[in-house]
Amino acid sequence: MSGLWGRVKLSPLFQKDIEKLRSVRNRERKWFINGGLITGEAQITWYDGYRGNPGDYMFTVSELANPEVFIGAAAIYNVDEEHKRAEFGRLIIDKTLAAGKGLGYDATVCACNIGFEQLGLAEIYLEVLSDNISALKTYIKAGFSETGSESGIIYMSKPAI
Repeated sequence: MSGLWGRVKLSPLFQKDIEKLRSVRNRERKWFINGGLITGEAQITWYDGYRGNPGDYMFTVSELANPEVFIGAAAIYNVDEEHKRAEFGRLIIDKTLAAGKGLGYDATVCACNIGFEQLGLAEIYLEVLSDNISALKTYIKAGFSETGSESGIIYMSKPAI
């Protein structure tokens, strides 16, 4: 499962990409709800678990202009086939390679398109830290609306169009 939108390409995450993901994730961990430092061993354990979960789709993000270079990741997960909904998250863009380009927005829209068009979802939801203003702006621009908040976390959702 993969997709193109705007200036990005989303492709399945492979084991060859997980060390790059871990490195970027550890640099940007303050923006994640579970913001602990991830070891190489923990990343491999996570990847093995992810691959065993049929309702979890993790993607690498690359620019169309240079599709071989990993610039980030995004995911559609917790897929509920009965209710046609899933969670969006794990979005991260390597700021050393793509700062200020708005590629997080492109990756968000692309992942949602995959969810709606390829998985047949009716709704995609997410959680974001309330002080992550950049992510909030991206999600609002991508069509998400706030559905609630609690303890510094904002809940948002987006229906299929």
